[in-house]
Amino acid sequence: TRWLGKKRTMIAVLVAQQFVPLNVVASQRALRMARTLLGRFERVYVFCGDTSSMTPELLDQQYGRDVLEDPRLVAVPVRPLLTRYGYGVPNSVLQKLVGGVATRFLCGPRVDWIPPLRRALTRIPNTEPVRLVLATGPPFIPFVTAIRWAAARRAPAILDYRDLWTRNPHGRYPSIARTVVSRWLEQPANRDATLITTVSDGCRTSLASNGDVPVRLLYNSPDQTYLDHYRRVVSDWRARRV
Repeated sequence: TRWLGKKRTMIAVLVAQQFVPLNVVASQRALRMARTLLGRFERVYVFCGDTSSMTPELLDQQYGRDVLEDPRLVAVPVRPLLTRYGYGVPNSVLQKLVGGVATRFLCGPRVDWIPPLRRALTRIPNTEPVRLVLATGPPFIPFVTAIRWAAARRAPAILDYRDLWTRNPHGRYPSIARTVVSRWLEQPANRDATLITTVSDGCRTSLASNGDVPVRLLYNSPDQTYLDHYRRVVSDWRARRV
């Protein structure tokens, strides 16, 4: 928490493409980050994916409601250019082809989220005292945008790797793509970060071997709020079955 500073009337920015009400592991992790930031900063902007076109069954309107309804949190849905490609939306064959090719050659999805994300970030006036920028992924390609914007605002930046980017052993990426993306995108972003966080010892070892920026572990273990929510969900489900 020393990276977050003391509580004060300052602004934090969280870039998390997956966020509640989409209830998946990445959203749960981003939600915990948002809750922590609200404990340290007076206002938190969350730039997240637009869930308005997602399958309703994937959305949980109750989980994280306390954070979404906090007046100090400003959620900014950012709609990607490929609106019919990706998780939880009806896919277009053409968009799936374009998105799939881009994913293979950039070692990760959602490059189409970059132009609208850049435009959305410019909505924060230069007069706003931004004191921290935190980006969590995947997708990882927004890390480059987040780092550059943080540098322009002279704010420290944290990159949170929920998995590995170009070094992901499970990614079906060409070797040349891994080399190019690592050299021209990932490594420069990592070098300019103030801090890197990740989910496992293996990921930490891999990320720490490529620079002097400190790498810390931040496990995906559930917090008390998560446990309390799902105890209530199970209790309500059992009550309805009686």
